[in-house]
Amino acid sequence: MSFDLRTWMERAREEVEAALSQTLDAYLGELPEQLNEAMRYSLLAGGKRLRPLVVLAAAEAFAGAASRDNPAVMDAAIAIEMVHTYSLIHDDLPAMDNDDFRRGLPTSHRKFGEAMAILAGDALLTEVFAVLTRGSEPCRKDLCALFALHSGARGMVGGQVDDTTSEREDSVDFLDRVNRRKTGDLLALSAAAGGCAVGVDQGRIESLQRVGYLMGHAFQQWDDVLDVEGDPALMGKAAGNDAQQGKLTYPGLIGLDATRAAARQKIAEARSLIEPWMPRAQALMGLAGAMIDRRH
Repeated sequence: MSFDLRTWMERAREEVEAALSQTLDAYLGELPEQLNEAMRYSLLAGGKRLRPLVVLAAAEAFAGAASRDNPAVMDAAIAIEMVHTYSLIHDDLPAMDNDDFRRGLPTSHRKFGEAMAILAGDALLTEVFAVLTRGSEPCRKDLCALFALHSGARGMVGGQVDDTTSEREDSVDFLDRVNRRKTGDLLALSAAAGGCAVGVDQGRIESLQRVGYLMGHAFQQWDDVLDVEGDPALMGKAAGNDAQQGKLTYPGLIGLDATRAAARQKIAEARSLIEPWMPRAQALMGLAGAMIDRRH
């Protein structure tokens, strides 16, 4: 029987959505009402849920479908979506990208004001570590270390700083460094966390990180293409915003055709790393291709 990636993604996404909602439900009555509303608004606003799906696919590549019954796997998937959502809330702020829409809805600061948006992002990030430590599996300490490394100053936040600095270099090397941390680190974290949660060895963790970095780099290059020629109705935000903001992009440096080719080459490399883990890695293999086979 051939593998149906779309069906796998739909089922996995349903599980992630349910787990996210259950996690926030546990906080009802314990948080200030507006903070709870702002957290739910952004976290449960839909989206591709790509990063938690990568967590689940990476775990499945080594432990099979039974990995879904491992609480540490789903907690890692929940945690990565909380980190990602916090980063989007803060990215959209006027001091950063100044976006009005996210996932087809008004951005958090447009809905709740800047102060509440900042605090909702802070709360989501902090709760990540409550989620990661709510079980007793030995891997949870290592998961916390991975999350701190990839989402913090040495990872995603460092990339955000590079992306907003006034002392940027208009070069592909500089943009590669930005995107390795800003986008690549969260996908590297997603892949590594899935493996870590099912107890793979350090060598495989490092291979998964490499796969994630390649996927993240290709994802960002394809995002840059879509920002030029994508459909705003599908993307949930206006096209051309990067150019209007004067942001450094791959199409602006090397052109659309070269950007597409570079993204495809990275996915080919990622797939070559995944190949030895087949057939359990069918979902991960499919998700790698999805980085560049999308319209939003």
